[in-house]
Amino acid sequence: MQSDTAKFDHNILEQQIKAIIESSRLNLDSDSPLEDPSDDACKTFVVAATPRDGGSATRMRTYTSDISYAFPGLIWEAARATSAALTFFEPISIDGEIYADGGIGWNNPSEEAIAEACQIWGKRKIGCLVSLGTGLESALQLGDDEKTLKRQLLDKVLPKQSRLIDVAKHCVNCLTSSDKVHRRLCEDGRTYGVEGVYFRFNVPQGMSNIGLEEWEKIGDMTTLTKSYMRADGRASRDAVARILLEPWLPSLSL
Repeated sequence: MQSDTAKFDHNILEQQIKAIIESSRLNLDSDSPLEDPSDDACKTFVVAATPRDGGSATRMRTYTSDISYAFPGLIWEAARATSAALTFFEPISIDGEIYADGGIGWNNPSEEAIAEACQIWGKRKIGCLVSLGTGLESALQLGDDEKTLKRQLLDKVLPKQSRLIDVAKHCVNCLTSSDKVHRRLCEDGRTYGVEGVYFRFNVPQGMSNIGLEEWEKIGDMTTLTKSYMRADGRASRDAVARILLEPWLPSLSL
């Protein structure tokens, strides 16, 4: 059953995740563990937040390294945890720990990926870091949101309460922003070890106005993305392809 605090039923989401796992070509069942012990397996992790300790990031790994362990859970549990966007789906409990998606504070996990790479490979040079955005964000300005008639009436009747709502919304926008991490990596790429090899693909117009729940607009997202990759994203796309195909050549900063 859907809870009173979530828009959607997490049970349906879990059923769909398990169905996808079972239909994969890897002959997996719905209760397959996240850990992949194969030596040649691609090292993969997803980020979930733990609300009980202030929303710190948990890297749910498919692998064990010299200093960290694979996440002791199932594939569907990790997928469910990283999909548990607050207000959309209920958080999930795994071995007594509560997990939600990384949207609050970890919407852009690029720094997590860099830290993980350094833990595994030490001082080995990062060859290429690709970050995928979900639409260029508007400038974060307090109280600048377009207000409904209900909010306009609230401004007049209860101005102090309306101001508190604006402050709360601004705080959420700051916590969920992906752009701050992007700016840090652009401005200080040498310190992070990604100078000349960091690329972010982010559709500049239209995408950010599509909500998480608006799945029926997948056609619009596809069209906007293809248009972006043919124009603004073309140079970065070609640079990434060149680095992956010929990693021994000098990097180009874009």
